[in-house]
Amino acid sequence: MNRRQVLAGAGGLALTGGAGWIAFGRDAGDFGVTVDTIDAPGSESGTQRLPVPGTVTLLDLFATWCLPCKAQMRSLRPVHDDYGDDVAFVSVTNEQFGGGLTREDVADWWREHDGNWMLGHDPASVVHQQVGSTGLPYLVLTDAEGRIVWSHSGVASEARLREEIESALAGGT
Repeated sequence: MNRRQVLAGAGGLALTGGAGWIAFGRDAGDFGVTVDTIDAPGSESGTQRLPVPGTVTLLDLFATWCLPCKAQMRSLRPVHDDYGDDVAFVSVTNEQFGGGLTREDVADWWREHDGNWMLGHDPASVVHQQVGSTGLPYLVLTDAEGRIVWSHSGVASEARLREEIESALAGGT
């Protein structure tokens, strides 16, 4: 068991009161979260299970008010262009709609920052809790079996994203 698996399991135990490996998918195959998706470039309105079953998934947790999240989009776009056929890219915001923010506002932000992959909404922050998010942006990479193989708080460089995705596609941890 590597350090990442130990940390993921420990976080899952704290979050679920003992069923940590199920929460993080060591045996179950995913961390069992379904988010609503937003109609925006590369995304359709509906729902999506995370991580995306049967494929390497790069999950980006962001917010429209987050300046580093804008910077992260600059690294995500070219990586998505190169790996989007082999890796599921999903960006998820936990922002609350109402009080001046709408679905359309998030979709507009998405267009403005050239997002072109699945866009999710998780107002209850279930995804954040399940993956142990420590800030924004927060990235999580899972292998095709749904196991977390890498996570990162803050802006990750394009080179680092490529390195981690290559490792996940090759079956490394």
